Amino acid sequence: MIKILYVIEPMLGIGPNMDANLIAKKVAQKFANKINIKIVLEKDFFSKKQSKNISWECLSPWRFDFINDKLVDLNGKELSESDKRERAQHLIKICKNYKPDVLLLHNYMSGSKWDSIIDFEMLPLIEFAKNQNQNLKVYSYMIGMLDGFENVSDTEAVFFLESIKKNIDKIFLRSDNLSLFIKTCPPAKKIKNYFLPIGYSGNDEFVKKIIDVADKFIVVSAGGGDIALNLFKKSIEACSLLDDYDELGKYKWIIFLGPMQEKNKKILEKYIESYKCSNKINLFVGADEEDFLSYLMYNCIISISQCGQRTFTNLEMAGVNSIVIPRESNGKEFEQLYRALYMENIGRAKLIRERDLTPEILIRNIKEIYKDIPKKIGIKMNGPENLIRNILDLSVVSNIIKK
Repeated sequence: MIKILYVIEPMLGIGPNMDANLIAKKVAQKFANKINIKIVLEKDFFSKKQSKNISWECLSPWRFDFINDKLVDLNGKELSESDKRERAQHLIKICKNYKPDVLLLHNYMSGSKWDSIIDFEMLPLIEFAKNQNQNLKVYSYMIGMLDGFENVSDTEAVFFLESIKKNIDKIFLRSDNLSLFIKTCPPAKKIKNYFLPIGYSGNDEFVKKIIDVADKFIVVSAGGGDIALNLFKKSIEACSLLDDYDELGKYKWIIFLGPMQEKNKKILEKYIESYKCSNKINLFVGADEEDFLSYLMYNCIISISQCGQRTFTNLEMAGVNSIVIPRESNGKEFEQLYRALYMENIGRAKLIRERDLTPEILIRNIKEIYKDIPKKIGIKMNGPENLIRNILDLSVVSNIIKK
């Protein structure tokens, strides 16, 4: 039995929590006699798979404020140095009690500007875990495209590469295309052997239809992050511009509010009322992943969304006509933009830049793709199972599986 300590810091949204549940589900279904996993993540916004070989530890949730370059709690209060020390000590205590064979770190490689945000707790954890278990392996579970490597200097690139060699044994990419990752992280080209694409993190079980109607909706969503209010407002304005007698005007809209967006429910209700769209737009609060996917797969004529990796995999599963408005945080964030550009370049979606979003541009794009034939890219969606299988294979080679 191999013991995995899986540590997740969402920082921006709740997609990583969903990834954790997909991994837990696979561990329970297929690896009950080989894997014991403890998953450490924030206490809110996720359902937890229960099994005798799966345990959960909770941390207080926090986010990275891109605009102000600060770590904050969910009320927007900046984390103090005392808060950071407490978090680092909490992780070390969990590790000390659990005694893992593998430390699996979600979206952390070490050495990049992005990783430096959470170095204060990750580096002490890695050091402690290695001292506790000389045979410990440290793996990263990374998204398939990155930001933070724009105009990176030679000195920064060397530091990044040396940090990976020092702290990380293998980096598993939630992707099926290494070249796409390297385009957004050029230094990785020098240490390709550290990176292994294992497929995207998707729910490979068929989602059932939850409503017994054939009605189609224009579906607006923005994942689970809290930076979405402008997208929702512009969508409401766009809806108001569609004439009831126009062919597109016959469709109702649904705006899905993720857990961190529910605080804006009253604001949006007033906005909908002010644009006289109360009979055209429904706000859907509290939808879980399967509810949302059901609407996307069976009851969606056009999807309007941001472009996080979770959204990307959901759109792939649904194959629905899509408009993506990637989150850019006033030009400080690039990961969603890179993914959206990829989707636009292969003809999978229409891209609207965050800075260019207006109701008129949104309507124009809706009309352009309205009658397109829905399509899929054909990406591999079995990342969670492949992750566990690769960890097991590497563990056999390293001879760290406990008898």
